[in-house]
Amino acid sequence: YSHAGGYQCIASGSSSYAEGFMSQALGAGSHAEGRTTTANGENSHAQGRDTTASGICSHAGGENTNANGANSFVHGNNSQVNGDFSFVLGRNITGNQDDTTYVDSLNIKQILTEIISSK
Repeated sequence: YSHAGGYQCIASGSSSYAEGFMSQALGAGSHAEGRTTTANGENSHAQGRDTTASGICSHAGGENTNANGANSFVHGNNSQVNGDFSFVLGRNITGNQDDTTYVDSLNIKQILTEIISSK
């Protein structure tokens, strides 16, 4: 069963839920909420405005963000995550590497590696 509530929302994925304004939950077990959000990936979640969660078990939040990698997470503005198991927090960031966390123009994994290797 699926459920859609709000203005022109679509919940077509098995056991999906869409709410808000023109949001779409298309993947099985997906959830879309807000304004023109889309959860395509299986068990994905999109929230905010103009966000898309396409990767399996991915999350996109904020405004104009895209989560394309599997088990990926993006929250901010005008950002996207393409790597699997990666996280992007902030605006105008693209995360392409797998298993990496991006915050503002800062790659935390790289910085920590440099600190540890310098000791």
